[in-house]
Amino acid sequence: MELGKFNTLTITRRSDNGFYLADEEGAEVLLPNKYISDNHRIKKEAKVFIYKDSEDRFVATTLEPYLRALKRIYWFHLMSNIKKW
Repeated sequence: MELGKFNTLTITRRSDNGFYLADEEGAEVLLPNKYISDNHRIKKEAKVFIYKDSEDRFVATTLEPYLRALKRIYWFHLMSNIKKW
């Protein structure tokens, strides 16, 4: 499981707070209820971004971080301008 990156993890169990997802080594991370969609099911894979919360715990989200999205937009704009040369 890599912090600050998108990871494809397996949904292993449900709790009152959301789903727990695990990597190949069995390390688990919480995907809070607010990020769960109807497509998420136990034993299925989910692509999630891993970050640390205010208590320094790993947490998963299905949302793309703002800075990452901004970099992608900038890269697209840069590549579009290079092709014009």
